[in-house]
Amino acid sequence: MHSICKRIIGMLAAAVLVVFSMPSGLAVTAKDREIIEPADINAFVRETTETEFYALAYLSLLTHSFFSIGFDSFLTEESYMVLDADFSQSVDITDAFQFLTWDSYCRLTGSYPPEAEAYMAQRVSMTTPVVTTVTEITVSTENPVGTDVTGSDTTDDPALSTTEETTVTTTTISTTTTRTTATTKAATTTSATTTVKKAVYDGIDVSKYQLDVDWTKVKKNGKDFAIIRAGYGKYASQEDPYFAQNMKNAKAAGLSCGAYWFSYADSVASAKQEAEVFASVIEGYQFDYPLVFDIEAEVHAKMTKEQVSAIIEAFCDTMESKGYFVTVYSYASFLNSKVYDSVLEKYDVWVAHFNVDSPSYTKSYGMWQYSSTGSVSGIKGDVDMDYSYRNYPAIIKNAHLNGF
Repeated sequence: MHSICKRIIGMLAAAVLVVFSMPSGLAVTAKDREIIEPADINAFVRETTETEFYALAYLSLLTHSFFSIGFDSFLTEESYMVLDADFSQSVDITDAFQFLTWDSYCRLTGSYPPEAEAYMAQRVSMTTPVVTTVTEITVSTENPVGTDVTGSDTTDDPALSTTEETTVTTTTISTTTTRTTATTKAATTTSATTTVKKAVYDGIDVSKYQLDVDWTKVKKNGKDFAIIRAGYGKYASQEDPYFAQNMKNAKAAGLSCGAYWFSYADSVASAKQEAEVFASVIEGYQFDYPLVFDIEAEVHAKMTKEQVSAIIEAFCDTMESKGYFVTVYSYASFLNSKVYDSVLEKYDVWVAHFNVDSPSYTKSYGMWQYSSTGSVSGIKGDVDMDYSYRNYPAIIKNAHLNGF
């Protein structure tokens, strides 16, 4: 309901913006008979600073209008990023509403809200000269039901049923350049003199199955972040034995870190219990990346959409109440068929789907796990490979979440 109301308010605000008061230099009047062509928006975006939220709202709305009638490829990569106010990999009415909200906030308080500061930091970083190498990678099947995000057998608890490990093949195909959207391939950005923010961040997720990781080599291999398993289930004894070691060494090597908890919750009560145990394990740590609820076990595949959605809300709401930025992880088909859209709209999403150019999950997501058999210097054997499309460190730190 909140999401629907937000969209309606955004549409009304956008209508008022267009009819009564377009930004100076962007208005198109019937008298003048001037027409803004789709490609012209890129020039207007370049001339608009990161604090001119009112003008950016209009440009977002105009872009959305062009998208709606079939113009979908006129924006440059930079313009697309600039107009994506909410880091959702889409430019729509929600972005226009976001810019208008920030504009109103600034006029009333004389300061910027945390979300606007995160956006401005991202916008400024786009002007930093960088060299970008993009590598397209193809791997095999989608993550199977009942497996941990590591792709390994999830039978740490003898009472739980076993699942077979899936073998996947990774093949480097080509080096190319693509537009930065949720379907963008892996991008590694380097600078000779400074560390810069990126449109796409390259990372991995690990657990005890990777044993002793040489995080210094992982960092030198170009990885930006790591999502580290903290544990699974509803007992403190199920903490991952390598969690503390991985957190300490990954941070020391300069990687941004998040953590995930593999769930076997079969009820709302057990989901809340898992969240409490997760919170106790990660207490005292700071996380630049999200705290992740990993829901994909066989017990969940047999549940109804209502049951799965309730479990997700119970876990995530408990973690959010403790001041954490929470993300829901699962494979694409599970998210598409087992979770209410209204629930997915409430939380950030990390989707797993292998052997595809982009996941079959069409809603907004912040991370994509594209392989379970990657090879990274510093790790023996296979490791999960991930892309992140959001500047999580800026978002999380500016909102004072995850221990910041």
